[in-house]
Amino acid sequence: MLAGPRLPAPRAAHRTAVRMAVEEPPLEVEQQPPALYQPAQLDRSVLSVGQTVECVVLRKAPTPEGARFSAGYVVDIGITKPALVPRSQVALRPNATSRAGVNIGQGWAELPVGTVLEGEIMSIDETDVNVSLTRPQKRVAWQRVGQLADLDVSVEAKVLRLNEAGATLDIEGLPAFMPWSHWAVPPGERSSKLHGTRLDVKFLEVERGRRRLVVSNRRVRLDAATSELEPGNVVEGTVKKLKSYGAVVALDSGLEGLLHVSQISQVFVQNVSDVFQLADPVRCVVIKVDADDGSISLSTKMLEGKPGEMVGNASAVFARAAAAAAAQDEAAADGSNGDA
Repeated sequence: MLAGPRLPAPRAAHRTAVRMAVEEPPLEVEQQPPALYQPAQLDRSVLSVGQTVECVVLRKAPTPEGARFSAGYVVDIGITKPALVPRSQVALRPNATSRAGVNIGQGWAELPVGTVLEGEIMSIDETDVNVSLTRPQKRVAWQRVGQLADLDVSVEAKVLRLNEAGATLDIEGLPAFMPWSHWAVPPGERSSKLHGTRLDVKFLEVERGRRRLVVSNRRVRLDAATSELEPGNVVEGTVKKLKSYGAVVALDSGLEGLLHVSQISQVFVQNVSDVFQLADPVRCVVIKVDADDGSISLSTKMLEGKPGEMVGNASAVFARAAAAAAAQDEAAADGSNGDA
């Protein structure tokens, strides 16, 4: 009677398992657990940089010596030796910092083993293939924001960071810029406390070729105040800034409008400060609302009873406008009561 095959001692098997776990030898495709999705088999010799491939997450790559984190993910793309997704190419996430060397729009994410994603080949050498998961994601994200901009819809965005010119927000995984002129935040409140804030915005510019994405919260608020801001309506506000070209008026609706120097009076006005001071209450006629950039153009010369009245007696002009508005409101109320 022949003896059966001799089995290795349990202790030796344990030592072998420990040694393999430490050394982490390359994982060949045929070693994959059978439950994982199998991508289409590819010929490595005909792979090219920029080619789109299916990626199946096999495991995290080893942590390089002296580093704190894994080098990325080992993925099966359908060739004999698995490819590497570098850590910075895993997820499309705008960084909350603009330090030199940071690759804005790319970052890390936890991916379960077996996750199937589309990737793009970044580099090929004699032994290794590197793949990016963020590049296909970025293409889809730009397509998405382009569609949203064409539809002119509001989208929710998250504030990542602030600077002197405005704020950077996360929209569909892309960094978008919003000038302070399109977000009504007083200078004293522009701090890191706003990081993580979520707010609705609409698009101003979407230029994929220049990687330029500009948005506005002002346009969202403008839509909400459309009925009040019909051209010809009289609105109330306060002089917020004096410029050489006119006065910026903070309207009671929370928006800002421009009273251009040429719209102050029917007579020539040399200096805006000859007519207005900061914090002066004003009444203005809405002459234009630009839905594309959110700008509001105002006029006080349309309230003048005679040329130059704004220069000589602005308070009388505003009092007359207030009385006219009150009379209109009373008439409208009487009409409603009569209908009832």
